[in-house]
Amino acid sequence: VTVTDASGNASSTTVIVTVVDDIDPLLTCPADILVNNDAGQCAADITIPSIVASDNCEIICSTDDLDEYAVGDVSGQSPLWVPWYVNPNATSGQVSTDNFVSAPNSLKIAPGSNMDQLLLLGNQTSGNWAVSFKMFIPTGKAGYINIQQFETPAIQWQQQTWFNSDGTGNLQANNSNNAFSYPQNVWFDVVQEVDLDNDITKFWVNGVLVKTWQYSKNYFGA
Repeated sequence: VTVTDASGNASSTTVIVTVVDDIDPLLTCPADILVNNDAGQCAADITIPSIVASDNCEIICSTDDLDEYAVGDVSGQSPLWVPWYVNPNATSGQVSTDNFVSAPNSLKIAPGSNMDQLLLLGNQTSGNWAVSFKMFIPTGKAGYINIQQFETPAIQWQQQTWFNSDGTGNLQANNSNNAFSYPQNVWFDVVQEVDLDNDITKFWVNGVLVKTWQYSKNYFGA
């Protein structure tokens, strides 16, 4: 703040203004859903109504609807999806109708292929963020994901996670191995929350918290 009088004399001081938002966001969820299993199946395909979020401050929420894409390479159908371009042999994951949570599509990473897919989330520097998705790993198969701290890949792995072929898994984060289990041959949730302002991140698999740690640490603790 600077005050200047009529003669041009000025005096300045610094004022710190802190804005505190202590109002929780509001979620409006659909009612409980009860359905019978599909004929001859041990499960059922259902459509889940949208969840509505509101807050007195801006909410940034981005969803990617694979059901709107054409079958084939996911890269090129959205600027968010690109192959792991530091590897010239990397190919795109495939939009597929083989299996899905909501009809008709999902993203398939085929075993024994060079499919190596990036989902670009932006080089965020502040605020609270989360990435969540569902995975389906057939019985006896395995999977792998990682979180990069920058959109340009291979600079810094924040974490990497293996889903083993026997239903066990390992989260490698902050120079530690963290075991978990996951269900095979069904869809399950994977969530990572990041509080950049307080440098904290949390990772869940199938609704179970696997680890809480310092976000700015890469997977081997540096």
